[in-house]
Amino acid sequence: MNFSDRLKQLAEFRAKEAAIEAQKRTAEEMAKSTPQWEEYEKSVSAYAQAASDALALESAIKSEAVESFIGMAIAKKPVDGLEIKAFIVAKITDEKAARDWAMQNYTPALKLDTKAIEKAGKDGMTPDGLVAVTTEYRAQIASDLSAYL
Repeated sequence: MNFSDRLKQLAEFRAKEAAIEAQKRTAEEMAKSTPQWEEYEKSVSAYAQAASDALALESAIKSEAVESFIGMAIAKKPVDGLEIKAFIVAKITDEKAARDWAMQNYTPALKLDTKAIEKAGKDGMTPDGLVAVTTEYRAQIASDLSAYL
């Protein structure tokens, strides 16, 4: 099969897809005019509100429990289903100082920005052999294939 035939076939598939999408929109518009759609919309809204309420309450319970634990007002497991756990958390407070330290003492902590180095290679700014710059061919197909229909 040649490319013209294949593009004609692709154009037909895209046209079929567009027609089905139009049918779907029409069916959705028809469904929206029914009482069942109104019930569906109400249930979607009620679900979203319930999920939001549950998330807010969960967050509040966690905050209150941690505050109470820190103030020694409660034990690590005050009730079934609620437990205070300790996590060790580290956060860099001075990025420049951390980068300088890593350069001297801990190079595995330095992350290589491969995209920046590849761009520098494309621009001819890297030593020979560091970045392989090649031409890669890719096919692009026009969005509008109506000429094939």
